[in-house]
Amino acid sequence: MQLPFVIKQIANESYRPIIEALRNHPSAKITLNINGTLTEQLNDFGYMDILEGLTTLASRGQVEFTGSGKFHPLLPLIPSPEIRRQIELNYETNQKFFGELFKPRGFFPPEMAVSEEVFSVVEEMGHDWIIMSGIANTLPEFPTTFISQHPNGLNLLFRDDYISIDCAFDKINTVDAFINRLYYKHTSEDYYIILAMDGETFGHHVKHAINNFLIPLLGVLPHRNDVKLCNVSEIIDKFPKINIQNPRASSWSTMPYDLA
Repeated sequence: MQLPFVIKQIANESYRPIIEALRNHPSAKITLNINGTLTEQLNDFGYMDILEGLTTLASRGQVEFTGSGKFHPLLPLIPSPEIRRQIELNYETNQKFFGELFKPRGFFPPEMAVSEEVFSVVEEMGHDWIIMSGIANTLPEFPTTFISQHPNGLNLLFRDDYISIDCAFDKINTVDAFINRLYYKHTSEDYYIILAMDGETFGHHVKHAINNFLIPLLGVLPHRNDVKLCNVSEIIDKFPKINIQNPRASSWSTMPYDLA
């Protein structure tokens, strides 16, 4: 729960400019997690233009929504019935505001915190895929040319922690630097890289990130034939599913020294 003045600052510095940038670049796509408690706050504090902007972008196929827990809970720390309740509440709240456009195929666990119990509930509730930190991956391969699956059939996606963190902390802040980090030498195969970070990174935490990085990037990518911006479900549909694994219980704050 954010204080009203914090919501106002983030709305003006981040949410509105990002929506405008996407609106002005119709080929751009993102996969978005918005927890139901934030959706309600935006409505309660009068930021309906933000919700309407997301609705428009979703109707144009530029925003893909994910499932999550409504109150941003660390799911591995709560019992299965409460995990399920949080997911159901999130679904009900976001459907109230986004209607049938909110039909998440995938799942974003708050803080990317996962466990075997989380995988079980997420799959049982009908999700096709789940995203988590790269440190959870027991079968890392770079470049990544396949999708691995949990034994229960859930498709597993792993964030590239290094590139994501460098973007979030302003270490990658130009189009050229970003694209150079995407390249792996000595391969002609298609591969994918998943970036995930707080939306507030752009404009709020890193003040110049929208005008100096995001907008130029969205302007350049449609004219390149070597890099394509996709939503997560498009990646699932394109790449083969060839390996089974049980990811490590972890979050996006987990470090190698935290693992036994």
